[in-house]
Amino acid sequence: MCITGMWNMNIPSVLLLDILSRLSLKVNIQASAVCKTWCGAAVSVRKLQPPHPWVFYPLRAAEEGNYLLFDPSRSQTYKLNFPELKNYGFSYSRDGWLLVVTKAPSRLIFLFNPFTRDHIYLPKLLLPTTAGDCCSAAPTSSANCLVISFNYTISPPDIVIDTWRPGETIYMDHTSINSQLPGRRAWNNCDFSNGMFYCFSTCGYLGVFDPSPNRETWKILPVKPCLAFRQVDLTRRMMITEHEGDIFVVCNSCYKPIRSRRCLN
Repeated sequence: MCITGMWNMNIPSVLLLDILSRLSLKVNIQASAVCKTWCGAAVSVRKLQPPHPWVFYPLRAAEEGNYLLFDPSRSQTYKLNFPELKNYGFSYSRDGWLLVVTKAPSRLIFLFNPFTRDHIYLPKLLLPTTAGDCCSAAPTSSANCLVISFNYTISPPDIVIDTWRPGETIYMDHTSINSQLPGRRAWNNCDFSNGMFYCFSTCGYLGVFDPSPNRETWKILPVKPCLAFRQVDLTRRMMITEHEGDIFVVCNSCYKPIRSRRCLN
């Protein structure tokens, strides 16, 4: 049986590769079944799904340094003890590394790899409080790693952004970045995506810090606040997270299922 139609048209190879490179993994595999030419082109630009990230969370006896590591690809859980994390907490993870932050007034910050147990201690911050800490890459990638700490001052009411790169002995201080918004000191967590640091406010606003050289700018994005998440509820935890370049607002409640909403493309 001879199949005729558009499939036997001579599509330029450059155009075919460009089309196939934009397809999801599932559609790419389906397209590779059209013919040998399409199969070779689809395989050459196929984007395999990255492995699922491991889940790392403390047990109830976290004060003793007991944690669980869960491998979703194998559905296997490992119970491990980390004396390094006893009475500590971590605020962010990136590429297998944890950004560990102690409570005030010491405010000790260090990067910790739970697989190798390597430590990298960061300089001490001058401000005892923090709105959020984040890093752009693993510290082993010295060219791309940037650790950022969002802080605030009461008088004057400014947002202070401190940055650190591997090899530096002090934080770089970006002060007097005024935030003219209600609840301007209520920035509670941040994330990294596409070269930018995003910080989420409990009032539903989204701020962005551009760490590019000769820029280092902070601004509030012109997006509507997430009004659905602005209700005062002490049982609710709101945060942002990054997935494939998109920023999502996640709302968690003790009495309702976890909800998420795309906030920015």
